[in-house]
Amino acid sequence: MELEATLEDGAEELAWLADVKKLHKELMKHELSWPFLEPVDPVKLNIPTYFQIIERPMDLGTIQTRLQATPSEEQDDMVNVFGPQAALATYSTLEEYKVDLLLVFANAVKFNGDDGRIESVGNMAKRMRQYALRRLVEQFTEACLTWEEKVELNLLQKKIEQAKAQGLRERWKKDSFVARWNRQKIDTRNTVAMQASP
Repeated sequence: MELEATLEDGAEELAWLADVKKLHKELMKHELSWPFLEPVDPVKLNIPTYFQIIERPMDLGTIQTRLQATPSEEQDDMVNVFGPQAALATYSTLEEYKVDLLLVFANAVKFNGDDGRIESVGNMAKRMRQYALRRLVEQFTEACLTWEEKVELNLLQKKIEQAKAQGLRERWKKDSFVARWNRQKIDTRNTVAMQASP
């Protein structure tokens, strides 16, 4: 009986991990993920204050490495000697993965800020965070999000709906009776003006 429960738990864990790995590969292939694929190199990028501002660096490549790692007895020994941070070789829960994933984008926003430009790393991080939250909900459930993350997604959804509605209004304005009538009047005036000119 205990063996069956252990096997079922192991199967659930493997299914969870497989889903997370699939999701993570998708995130790494996203068109906006390129600044977050590998650790920040402060020397190469000439940003000497990076480690003064960012206490715990994280990137999608490091997360991928941790997802591929397997727990071992050596890891347990490292925890005993070096503390819980040494145990970060693998993920044991979806929450641990989500914390690191969102840390990638939080670090980028914290260091780069958001200057309002669509191509800024801070803006890209915000957009990637929203995409990652949506994909987490789609892949798993809304239960994996905190209340604040749910509110953020709901606000984003409302903005998207408003933008779509605005787009419909703009098309409607262009194709409405009044717009067509005004275009006809302008066309008529232009035709008359062309005929009147020598």
